[in-house]
Amino acid sequence: MRAEDHEARDYRVRPLEGRLSRIFEVYDEGVLNRLCDSFLEPIFACGRIYPDSIPTLKALRAKGFRLAIVSNTPWGSPAEPWRREIDRLGLGVLIDGSFFCRDAG
Repeated sequence: MRAEDHEARDYRVRPLEGRLSRIFEVYDEGVLNRLCDSFLEPIFACGRIYPDSIPTLKALRAKGFRLAIVSNTPWGSPAEPWRREIDRLGLGVLIDGSFFCRDAG
C-alpha cells in the first residue's frame, strides 16, 4: 500500500482504481468499483454541512452568483461518487456544477 501512496511525478491524477488494482491484484471492473465504494464509505460517513451552508448558498444564488464546487479527491477517487455525496447532502440543487481532479486529470 505504501508503494501506491504518492502522486505522479508530473502531478497528473493517479486513479484510485489503478492503485487498488495493483494493491489487491484485482482486475475485474465490478470488483474495483465496489472497492472504490468501500474506500469512500467511511469518508462519506463523516460528511456534514454547516448550518449556515444552505442559507448562504441560497442567498448567493439569489444575488445571481454562479456556484461550483472545485476539489481534489483522496487517492484519485472517481468524481461520480463525490457528486452523489453532494446530492445526498442536499447541495447539488444549489450549485451549477462540480469539478474534481479526476475531471481534469
